[in-house]
Amino acid sequence: MSTLNLQINDTADDDLREQVVKQLRTFNDQTSQWHRDIRAEGGKPLDVFAFDEHSELIGGLVSETYWGWLDIDYLWVAEPHRHTGLGSLLLLEAETRALEERHCRQVKLSTFSFQAPGFYQNLGYRVVGELSGYPPGASMLWLRKELGPAGV
Repeated sequence: MSTLNLQINDTADDDLREQVVKQLRTFNDQTSQWHRDIRAEGGKPLDVFAFDEHSELIGGLVSETYWGWLDIDYLWVAEPHRHTGLGSLLLLEAETRALEERHCRQVKLSTFSFQAPGFYQNLGYRVVGELSGYPPGASMLWLRKELGPAGV
């Protein structure tokens, strides 16, 4: 091996970071038709928002669909509206549209143990991965749900 020089950065070097991302994406595109397609087309946003009678945002679900999956990034409900069924309504609306309009058969999301894993499990999601101690004293969880006759 030739001489190797390591550079350790304590601050982000956006140019170097972008080079790493670009190289990994190039590899993925060369190796996986799925990655090539999603990079060309992008995921299709599927967001559901709830507003009160004053047009104030009281809840929202931010997601996108690709590869036959609904990929939920965020689900939030304002404190006064929690435990009212609003979160379930937002989630069910996204699941229904993903299944019926976009032919998605599966959903994935992540949550922390201090957020709402029980909420998702009560709606048919199952934990498929857990990273204990992330953050300290808690866990990060990955959940999935099958859509269709047994799901939505």
